[in-house]
Amino acid sequence: MSNSNELIPHPSSAWADAAAPLDKTNVLAALKKYERTRLKSRPIFLSFSGRSGLYTASDGYPVPEGECIISPKSFFEGYILWENGRVKSQVRRFLMENTPLPSRDEFPEGEEGEWRDQMGFLAMPRDKRYLRYVFSTSSRSGLRAVQGVIRSVVNYYETEQNGNHPVILFSSEPFMAKHGMKHMKPVFNIVDWEKEDA
Repeated sequence: MSNSNELIPHPSSAWADAAAPLDKTNVLAALKKYERTRLKSRPIFLSFSGRSGLYTASDGYPVPEGECIISPKSFFEGYILWENGRVKSQVRRFLMENTPLPSRDEFPEGEEGEWRDQMGFLAMPRDKRYLRYVFSTSSRSGLRAVQGVIRSVVNYYETEQNGNHPVILFSSEPFMAKHGMKHMKPVFNIVDWEKEDA
């Protein structure tokens, strides 16, 4: 059996002279290529806070600030179970699938939580298409926001008859809740439509 150390490369040229000038261009290109390759298969989860009105991305990645393209095939619905502020379990179904979503009553309740409806979609920044953000929400205002985008896509497809993808901006706006307190809700304004083959 070969020594496990043989699996670890030792590029002597990289360590021979620590004082040698750093070729930033080559290093940056290599790191960006790694990032693009890795993130193509690793989605970044995006959530929204109704208290602060801010979006948060997983693993410390930046929140998309510019235009983002939504894949209409990626709209999903399902249920999510929260316990102690964390997601314990969830069930999802893409709206494109023919398989119906099971009834929420079929899932056992958690010890300190209950199953809630959730919806979401996949989006990618227009200027960084190797990034994949998965936005999901279980709040009433969030569900309405996602349903609003779906309604806009349906209306667009019925009139335009093409496969263009909606381009949105992740934003927010205040509203008054039933108990009289101000909360924030997510807003997804469609600002453009991207050709499917772009």
